[in-house]
Amino acid sequence: MESKSYTMEREPRRLPTSFRLTTGYAPRNSRADLAATNVRVLALIGADDGAFKAEMMAPALSAFPNVRGEVIPATGHFDLAASVAATDTIVAWLMER
Repeated sequence: MESKSYTMEREPRRLPTSFRLTTGYAPRNSRADLAATNVRVLALIGADDGAFKAEMMAPALSAFPNVRGEVIPATGHFDLAASVAATDTIVAWLMER
């Protein structure tokens, strides 16, 4: 019986995406990474996010001067990518200097 495992030969796009998703859930040391950044960072979270607690974002990011967190109202975890409010927030942030 043929193996169902995914390899670069069978699914060239699937393996890298899965790897990025997996490592994204467990960054090596996000506090050190954020403290070392010398660029502006915008972190968005939906107010109704089921995976993360929106009320914890501001305290978690307050120690990092280059990082700004924004809570997008009436938005869930997966809705964030299609949210008009999130897009507006990103555009406004990009326009800041």
